[in-house]
Amino acid sequence: METISFSDGVTLRIAGGVPREHEMSKLRSQDLRKISTFGLLLVLLVVILYFRSVTNGLLALSPVLIAVFWTGGWMGYLGIPFSSAMTGLVSMLMGLGVDYGIHIIHRYEEEVEKGLSVEDAVVESVTNIGIGLVIVSLTTIVGFLALTASDLVLMRQMGEALALGIFFCFFAATLMLPPVLVVKDGRRRDDGNRKKNDSIYIGGS
Repeated sequence: METISFSDGVTLRIAGGVPREHEMSKLRSQDLRKISTFGLLLVLLVVILYFRSVTNGLLALSPVLIAVFWTGGWMGYLGIPFSSAMTGLVSMLMGLGVDYGIHIIHRYEEEVEKGLSVEDAVVESVTNIGIGLVIVSLTTIVGFLALTASDLVLMRQMGEALALGIFFCFFAATLMLPPVLVVKDGRRRDDGNRKKNDSIYIGGS
């Protein structure tokens, strides 16, 4: 906020609703960047340590990042303002939404260890845990929508935004992760078979 100083010692400061909202908007943006970055790094670190794989950690978190952008877009479309109460929205979605990716990847790896092909492992993992993920998503969404019964406008808006975010986290994880796993591990399997065939050919010659 700019100040204007006069020679006689009088200081003029701009006040009112517009400059106050401008300052609040700047503070919200600063807090959002700081909190979101800190939350992203912590969640990513925990997931990488759990899987002991940077690739799987990034895969588990990537649907959440997509869901965050979808949530922001739909908030604007539905007229849900990004108020000061929404500052922790991104971190909350990352902490809650990453579970979907963790469950899918973990179950997929279990099926691969049983000897299933990449495609069959993806089908089995999504089929076996799909109903559970749907139920968990619905109960979480209903819980957040209960906030819309509050008399406080900020609480209602937070409930609507979180319900949207959880839906998009579930949708992004179940829609994106299975084909990505097939492409990633299918390519690795093809490379392994190619190397095996090359070694057989060289040995035979």
